Amino acid sequence: MWYEALLFGMLGAVAQEAVYWVGLRSNLDTDKWKNLLKSGLYWVTTILMIVMAGLVTMGWYWDSETATAREYMVAGVGWPLILKQMISMGAGLAKAGDRTTDNVATRYFATGQKHFIA
Repeated sequence: MWYEALLFGMLGAVAQEAVYWVGLRSNLDTDKWKNLLKSGLYWVTTILMIVMAGLVTMGWYWDSETATAREYMVAGVGWPLILKQMISMGAGLAKAGDRTTDNVATRYFATGQKHFIA
């Protein structure tokens, strides 16, 4: 059922976030950890990621009649991790000042330029 995928996907994301917090607590000093706990932006982002994980899991398994709760939970754990890694990669490239951070897709669609040698 669609609601099982949604709920178990969200539960998987909550479990992933709980594991993240255990690791974070041992890596941050107490003041930084407490400030993060009080951050409204962090909690809004976290809740949106949890809901997104449930929705993506639901969409991924929409027509599946054989998926199990375990599969939904694993997918729910995976989606936020994939997104976080993609964001980290993008931020790392931007910091490095790499030419690949130039938005090639925008340049292609805006100018029709097919060769991307600067």
